[in-house]
Amino acid sequence: MIPLVVALLLFQPPPVDSAETLTRQGRQAMARNDFDAARTSFTQAVLKAPASPQARFLLGFFHYVDNDFVQAETTLRKARELAPQDPRTALFLALTLDGLARPAEAAAAFEVTLQLEAKAKRPNPETHIAYARMLFAEGRLPDAQQQVSRALTLNPRSREAHYEQARLRFEAGNFPAAIAEATQALPLPSEGTTDRQLHFLLSRAFGRLGNTAKADEHRRAFEAIPAGVVR
Repeated sequence: MIPLVVALLLFQPPPVDSAETLTRQGRQAMARNDFDAARTSFTQAVLKAPASPQARFLLGFFHYVDNDFVQAETTLRKARELAPQDPRTALFLALTLDGLARPAEAAAAFEVTLQLEAKAKRPNPETHIAYARMLFAEGRLPDAQQQVSRALTLNPRSREAHYEQARLRFEAGNFPAAIAEATQALPLPSEGTTDRQLHFLLSRAFGRLGNTAKADEHRRAFEAIPAGVVR
């Protein structure tokens, strides 16, 4: 019998109600923005496999995306117990604690995440960026700068990192440097930072320098992009 036929005969697809199938269905539902179906699938997956860190993480991740931070915290803490070395779960717990306006706990969770990423030899610039944003919001600008610098070292072509660097330069009153960073960010691929955000920052920075022509140019570009549109 040829090997492919043997493999097909031996292959047993997971049951339609298995945790693996349910989590796949949940991902698919999230991809099409069917959050009710996603919630049902991930919840059933956890009921089917309560000791599965993957199922717990995906349910916690779903709650985070759904802005239900209370449920996200409970679920992600359980996922952390099941897989304490998983930096992904630690990161979303940190983001959840930030969403709950508990910055001290969030900072501790971010530090744990960075330690786990270093241990796994998988440094993630997005972790540094997320941490920097929280620190920026807390007014801890030197600490935020450390995280942004690390993100740029890991990925010099990160639009998000250059935008955060531009914001820090603006807050420091270094408007030419803010313009340089935001201008460098504009042609880079986006994972969340929009052209609208960059044009708004550029308009403000040029305005502070008294360059009304450039400020107006970027203000028009900002206003031409509807809020919520990513491009």
